[in-house]
Amino acid sequence: MGLRIIRQEDLDTGFSHGLGVQRMAEITHLPTGSAGSSMETVTIPPGGPAAAYRSGPDDAVLHVVAGNAILSSGSALEEAIAAGPGDTVLVPAGTMFQALNDSPVEALQFILVRGN
Repeated sequence: MGLRIIRQEDLDTGFSHGLGVQRMAEITHLPTGSAGSSMETVTIPPGGPAAAYRSGPDDAVLHVVAGNAILSSGSALEEAIAAGPGDTVLVPAGTMFQALNDSPVEALQFILVRGN
């Protein structure tokens, strides 16, 4: 099969990642049948954190579209970096990480790509 488009109405919105956090999966096993890759648009409300998460067996890439994030990593989330619109962050395989929206007003939105 060649190119395939996933329309917005076909996105997988059936999972949560923290209080008020919205995740829309563009590429996963549900809308596409893809077993090894995923791409998600994640929106975190002002001041909100996403649940801490350990990345899988492959690296993940996070690209900030809007807002400002504090990204924590490490076994106790002891390391933190700031990322803003246009910044791209590599999350090595097996890394514990968490995104926090650093703004009390603006939503944080990023694209998260995982897979082989």
